[in-house]
Amino acid sequence: LLIFFMLTLRVVAPETSVAVQLPSSPADARDVVLPSSITVRLVADANGELAELRYGARSLGADDRAFDVLNREIARAVETAEEADVEDLEVELDADPRLRWDHTMRAITAVRGRLDDSTSPSRVVPLVERIRFAAPREG
Repeated sequence: LLIFFMLTLRVVAPETSVAVQLPSSPADARDVVLPSSITVRLVADANGELAELRYGARSLGADDRAFDVLNREIARAVETAEEADVEDLEVELDADPRLRWDHTMRAITAVRGRLDDSTSPSRVVPLVERIRFAAPREG
């Protein structure tokens, strides 16, 4: 009976891929200057929880709503960018090393795309393909 359920169970989840560029060394990451990049900073408290989420220099807060605002801001940046610039648009995630990984994954999800509930079945609307991580901060 267990094998029957294992063979007949259909789990459907929206699948996406994330193109991530990790710096090979901190020096290499500082030398790269990209004209169409957006910096998203994730600041951790002493316990590894999210203390602040920043979009550029603007603070979005530290609660669940901050990730929704980040998603809307990224969508707005994609909509206002020239068509040729959308492919070159890159988001740099600058996360504290002590930050719990689930906050980083939520930021990647907010930057990568959004779920369009107006279609049936829901589909993922891609926003930014290129995501890279900033070099780790010392200290």
